[in-house]
Amino acid sequence: MLKTYNFIMQTRIKRYNILLRGNVQHIGYRGIIEGTARKLNIKGYVFNDVDGSVKIACEGLQKSIDVFINDLSEFARSDIDSIEKKEVHDELYLPSVFSRVATDDYYEFSKKFDIGVDFLDGIKIDTGEMKESLTNINTTLEAFVIKQDKHNQRMDEHNQRMDEHNQRMDEHNQRMDKNNQWMKEYNQRMDERNKRLEDILVKLAEK
Repeated sequence: MLKTYNFIMQTRIKRYNILLRGNVQHIGYRGIIEGTARKLNIKGYVFNDVDGSVKIACEGLQKSIDVFINDLSEFARSDIDSIEKKEVHDELYLPSVFSRVATDDYYEFSKKFDIGVDFLDGIKIDTGEMKESLTNINTTLEAFVIKQDKHNQRMDEHNQRMDEHNQRMDEHNQRMDKNNQWMKEYNQRMDERNKRLEDILVKLAEK
């Protein structure tokens, strides 16, 4: 019975007003909200309000709304201070395709312009710091190159010594091969000699 009730609740159409507070404007958040809502077949709209919040009016299956809100909180976890939702029982006139709404074009443009100016100021500061950092990096790289050259020189000398050692080992192995061949022939001659001696002893024993 409880499972049936939960299924019915999850498949009912619900309407909500949702309020997001925090650093939620001009970070591409409305685009994420719009795309998420459309994937979940949720109707409604989202807009930036002048108080710095993001507000949403939406309608959809309860289970879709739950997923929608969870996805929004996951996307901007570090930027959202709070998410408030309030169920709306009255009928809402909503666009059939979830959309972003610009409530004040001048306000929208001004905020983006301010962010752009702050960003450019940051670039100016970062560029000055970058110049000093690049100088330090070049000094470090030069020291590394000198150290690496010395290391490479030592490795070349080591490799040369190893080549000479390997050459001596090859000559030694060649001498050992010749010695082994001589020993093999010597043993073969000794075997033949012992065989002849055995034959002689057999003949003497027969007499």
